[in-house]
Amino acid sequence: MSIIKEEIVESLIDRFNKINKDDKPLWGKMSGPEMMAHCSTSIKLAFGDIPVKIRATAFRSVVYKFLIVDLLPFMRGLPAPPEINVEKKLKDVGDFDTERSKLIVQLNRIKETPLDYDFGPHPYFRKMSGKRWGKLAVKHLDHHLRQFGV
Repeated sequence: MSIIKEEIVESLIDRFNKINKDDKPLWGKMSGPEMMAHCSTSIKLAFGDIPVKIRATAFRSVVYKFLIVDLLPFMRGLPAPPEINVEKKLKDVGDFDTERSKLIVQLNRIKETPLDYDFGPHPYFRKMSGKRWGKLAVKHLDHHLRQFGV
């Protein structure tokens, strides 16, 4: 079983394909290519492809995980970890089509990843199960899709 059901991944891909290169966000500062680079990189972070600095104590990470992953809807203006922050680390963003293609590659990667995969740590939530990584990914991706009206 994958961390995100295949039909959910396909629905996310369909929604990302509805964003046009000239679309402006309903909130926030990121352009379409920046948002897609941010989302793609967040998936890479989950897989452990990007080294992270742990920024929360063990106690805080439990609280943050419960509040942000399990309880509350994804909030506007929630600070992104520097590793996936366009203004801090993601300076080399490609064009719209390139970034969307990279994101779709990462989304397809999720479909093939079992729940027991050894995921990398999250900077604020530390070690997470595949189920929690999947839940966080869907919330995060949906948040940015709604940011662009889809």
